[in-house]
Amino acid sequence: MQKTCKKCNKLKDEHNFHGGYSCKECHSDKVQFNKKLGVEREIKKLLKLNIIKKEEVDAAKTLYVSAKSRIESCKYKIGIYGKKGIKSAYDSPFVFTKDIIETLPTFWGEWKNQNKIYEESRTRAARPTIDRIDDSKGYTLSNIQMLSKRNNTLKAASVPNKVIIIKNQEVYDFIEFESKKEMNQKLIEQDIPIKTTKIKMDTGKIQEVGNGYSLILQSEGSEIKSTNKACYKVVIDRRREKYDLDTGEVVEVLESWQNQFKIGPIRITSNEI
Repeated sequence: MQKTCKKCNKLKDEHNFHGGYSCKECHSDKVQFNKKLGVEREIKKLLKLNIIKKEEVDAAKTLYVSAKSRIESCKYKIGIYGKKGIKSAYDSPFVFTKDIIETLPTFWGEWKNQNKIYEESRTRAARPTIDRIDDSKGYTLSNIQMLSKRNNTLKAASVPNKVIIIKNQEVYDFIEFESKKEMNQKLIEQDIPIKTTKIKMDTGKIQEVGNGYSLILQSEGSEIKSTNKACYKVVIDRRREKYDLDTGEVVEVLESWQNQFKIGPIRITSNEI
């Protein structure tokens, strides 16, 4: 079944509508327009307060958008922000932007320079971003620096990783790597097909990757969330045995028993699970 969009006047299939009178494409354009309008309004406030100059408007826009993105990622616990419990000292992107410009002149100067490079190249890798200096802490004025998108990505990839390798349902090895890149290379060399699977870091779960291997992956400083929901059942077989001291062989099993209990996500500490 088809119907006509009241915005673009095009006849489209019903699945191309959100349920209202406008199609998904027009609805998306409207959302983007409203976002842009909101940014423009906040930047005008900075101009009116003489916090920025006219020639700094474009840099202030990218800073505001980056600040808003960081705050919302922390607030709604998106991706690693939720996994690692990252928090922001700010609730308002306007106040965050204003405080950066007013109290961090070096940061603001670096941001303007990088934003100029971004505007000239128009490449996503050159875009300036707000980065945390200490990744174990949240977004505060004392813990942020300017990094290009490319350098921010490289920094994230250089975080040390710990890996428990399970082969044929038995713990096979424990390895620590200096970076995710090194981890991928070394595991592939061991015939562990890590790149062919959508494997995730810091889940606290055993993930199958193929060739009889499963992995538990954890990055340094990560928070593995505890949960009341059981993920695995641990079974421990125990027994008391009588040995022949001369031969070292078991002469008699005195008693045997089994303990079972359930656990949540697995956290790697040092070289142990």
